[in-house]
Amino acid sequence: MAMHILGFIACSVVILILLFPVTHIIATENVKWKTFKEKNGLFTIKYPSNWIPQKMGEYEGVEITSPIAMNFIYSSSGSSGAIITISADESIYTNVTDSIDSIYAYGQSLSKYKLLEPMECGKYMINGINACSTVLSYKNVELPGKPIVNELDVVTIDEDGVQYLIAYIATKDSFDDFLPVAQEMIKSFNVTGTVLSSEGESTSATGDSPELPPLTESPTVKKL
Repeated sequence: MAMHILGFIACSVVILILLFPVTHIIATENVKWKTFKEKNGLFTIKYPSNWIPQKMGEYEGVEITSPIAMNFIYSSSGSSGAIITISADESIYTNVTDSIDSIYAYGQSLSKYKLLEPMECGKYMINGINACSTVLSYKNVELPGKPIVNELDVVTIDEDGVQYLIAYIATKDSFDDFLPVAQEMIKSFNVTGTVLSSEGESTSATGDSPELPPLTESPTVKKL
């Protein structure tokens, strides 16, 4: 399932960036952090108020069956933009390194694929669990203008065999500018429900998710 989602992300990220309503950053102090609470109580995450949350595949009319499959999108004037995607599903792997290897294999199929940062484990955590990460860069030849995008993939597998993949993707000129925002979002991701039952089927939790503490500062982003 992870590779299906990765392929979908690679084909749709710049379409989302180019077609979504334009949202300008006027000044960083105008950007506030909000807390997204998934309607079934599965997770919470902080995100900047000028990013747009959306179910993965909804805009393109594609059904994604993963229990967690969300996009958080920032778009600006011109071709700059960024997206955070979050997915969770039963892992087909027994360890995270195999999952990262599958991401590398997928990268080999992309035009002008480059490995910017090899696999590193321990730099990031997802829901309190050590994760492995890698950064890829590639030209998406299927999209208008054949843009270069950079992609940070952060992956972990919990004790129940659920694989979490958080991907941060941005056009090359925006990647470093929004990386601090992406890192804060990854850190704030909090699983608040049972993603898979003991039979491997997706479930949802009952009751309200806890609120995440607000940030005292706005996200650090470059004025565009």
